[in-house]
Amino acid sequence: MLDIMTVEEHQRIKGNAQLSQLAASLNQDSVMKLFRQEGEALENVRLYTGEYLWSLCFCYEAIVLRALLSLMFSHDDSSKLEWYKDAGTLGLISAVLSPEEFQEFNGTAFGKLGWIQRRLEWKILSASQKVISGEQCGVEVLERTKVIQERAAELNRS
Repeated sequence: MLDIMTVEEHQRIKGNAQLSQLAASLNQDSVMKLFRQEGEALENVRLYTGEYLWSLCFCYEAIVLRALLSLMFSHDDSSKLEWYKDAGTLGLISAVLSPEEFQEFNGTAFGKLGWIQRRLEWKILSASQKVISGEQCGVEVLERTKVIQERAAELNRS
């Protein structure tokens, strides 16, 4: 639904029985269970493969969780369907993407969640390959990691 419906479409079908049932099934506990076992903090199963790869994994989870929580809240406020306009989420997205990728993301009308998931999965796989091969990461990757961590810290403070 996050990838295919506009706010206007959501408002038109808001009274739909199936949509209401779906919204009722979404709550914070059900969304969190998608990502971890009950009581298990992500930090407890942290990947020790370098700061950049860890930052990518953190962003992947944070962005998808924030999008799902927006969907959960969209039943009362249709504007929440536009999860990608949330300042915290947008900060993470802009930190993890290159300027060209960010421009491409912003130019995507439908399928933004799928787009960001695929892009982050590609980045995670690419970074994993470098760790496995023993290839060194450059200054650019370290700078990107710093920006991602700063945006994550800002999000935690807010």
